[in-house]
Amino acid sequence: MNHLSVSDYEELKIPVPWGFISGRWYGNRMERPILALHGFLDNLGTFDRLIPLLPDHVGVLCIDFPGHGRSSHLPLGIRYDVYNDVFLIPRVMKHFGWKKVSLLGHSLGAFYGFIYSTMAPDTVDMIICLDCVLMPRFDSDTALKGFRMCFDQHMIQDEMLAKGNLQEPPCYTLPELGDLFANGLMSSVTPELAQHLLHRQVKESGLNPESFYFTRDRRAKFYNYWDIDEELASEMARRVGKKPFLILKGSMSPFLSPRSDGAISILAQDNPHFEFYEVDNGTHHIHLQFPEECAQYIVPFIQYHRPPGGGEIPLGKNFKDVRIPAPWGHIAGRWYGNQEDRPILAIHGWLDNLGTFDRLIPLLPDYIGVLCIDLPGHGRSSSIQPRMHYSVYDYVYIIPRVMREYGWSRVSLMGHSLGGFISFVYTSLAPQTVDMVISLDILLPRTVVPKKAVDVVAQSMEKHLVEEERREKSHLTEPTSYTISQLTKTLVKRNSNSITPELTKHLLHRQVEKSKLFPNSFYLAGDGRVKFYHLSQMEPGLGEEMTRRILKNPFLLIMAEMSSFVGAQCEVPISILRQYNPHFECYEVEGGTHHIHLKFPEQCARYIVPFIRRYRPPTPISEEGEILTERTNNKQSKL
Repeated sequence: MNHLSVSDYEELKIPVPWGFISGRWYGNRMERPILALHGFLDNLGTFDRLIPLLPDHVGVLCIDFPGHGRSSHLPLGIRYDVYNDVFLIPRVMKHFGWKKVSLLGHSLGAFYGFIYSTMAPDTVDMIICLDCVLMPRFDSDTALKGFRMCFDQHMIQDEMLAKGNLQEPPCYTLPELGDLFANGLMSSVTPELAQHLLHRQVKESGLNPESFYFTRDRRAKFYNYWDIDEELASEMARRVGKKPFLILKGSMSPFLSPRSDGAISILAQDNPHFEFYEVDNGTHHIHLQFPEECAQYIVPFIQYHRPPGGGEIPLGKNFKDVRIPAPWGHIAGRWYGNQEDRPILAIHGWLDNLGTFDRLIPLLPDYIGVLCIDLPGHGRSSSIQPRMHYSVYDYVYIIPRVMREYGWSRVSLMGHSLGGFISFVYTSLAPQTVDMVISLDILLPRTVVPKKAVDVVAQSMEKHLVEEERREKSHLTEPTSYTISQLTKTLVKRNSNSITPELTKHLLHRQVEKSKLFPNSFYLAGDGRVKFYHLSQMEPGLGEEMTRRILKNPFLLIMAEMSSFVGAQCEVPISILRQYNPHFECYEVEGGTHHIHLKFPEQCARYIVPFIRRYRPPTPISEEGEILTERTNNKQSKL
């Protein structure tokens, strides 16, 4: 999964009755791209900073609307009009022979995308709207005055154009143009960012050296506005149905005003594919000013609704099964993606296995590999020796054991539940060897009142001995067998409905064996002793001291709203991390259960992907100081 290259594009001219529509097609030109539509008086340069952050498995075709950028101007006497611009979408589709279209629009372009998707929803497979769904409304008096002004000005500009270009338009230096553009956009972009919009709509003066003038059609400023009332907007929103629909709003922008709330509420109603996010401090041009923040939502959305190869994820398919030697046998693992550089070490939760990461792995960048392991007694790893007891602290030692096997001096950790706690403990013990930690719905284990804690330990001791005796006789009898349906129900119940029956397959495939005695039956193949592993109570003071030892390590904590695992016992440690660790990030997944990464992988990826890119960026410098070889064709990761 590489990202699009800003230099890999083809300039296009799409014929229309009045001339041509200018476009730039980035990336993959073998398959239907995303059609990107710019805003009022902008041009396709508006997407310059977002494009390099998008996946390259699907191309992006950015176009200039008529009279904008390098597209032909409309003939004299023809007004610029919302309807004419919206009709460009099916014109482009017809030109390339597309039956469906994926739309990405900013401002007026987002408004056009919304309108088209209401008129021909059967031809749209996804819509991304940047800081607009409906254009602002005005009171009747203001609206009528605006219509009259646009009418008059359009006539004046028409007459001037009819007389020919007798004189050159007003000229400015490039810094002046940058300031003019920034001011004209209500400071939504800085003068520096305005350069991305200027390069397609200015021309050097033939009269004044080092001066330039605007080449866009001056009549475009006075386009025919379509005022949509709330009732019509609601009906249009209903026509969209359950299409994948992503809206990003700039928190500092007034464009997504309360008047859009009704339509947005209808778009979201009973639509599992609707997503809405706000970008902190974002102005109207959020994609130009904050492209990384926008990409963290757009990338997973595209991957989910326009996946590579029609649904097959390369990173998920590209793996190597490994066996890491251990005194008691081996640790089973699966190394996804890049096997030339040090990967992220992923550790699962209690009674799970590396399959827990099945749905998250395809959403992660491929320039860095991910080594998922089965803890001892889980999945396909060896069980520890007979008459031994599983301990959480022995699991912690697995991390330096893996590091020693591959010769790593540093490690990147990602853990869920028990795996997250193991990562936390190791980081507090050897912080100098850890370059980042991603913890999924865990920081410290939940506390138990002393009496109950003693009872639990006593019961575990007895059950451990019973399980030990059973294992010693296991060669005589096969374990109890179940149907897949029964195993599914057991797994869902054991995880307190943290996963759905459909998701259990990701965990079952590494921990069941087919029965030799009963057809269509299976038994659990893991070590039953792991159910009774040793986890001593942790004093609050110890947890706080461990936290203070990781104040320089990049640490991402993702919590699940519906889970109790990050509870009161974590409040002080989280407060310490927030106050003293500048690299600490903490997010909550709305509606998330304990297995957030398995049930809500896209939501988790929105936080994990930029975190990885920030602290393990592409083509990193190795510990020896040598720059690692870049990927072939000078391509970097998509994310």
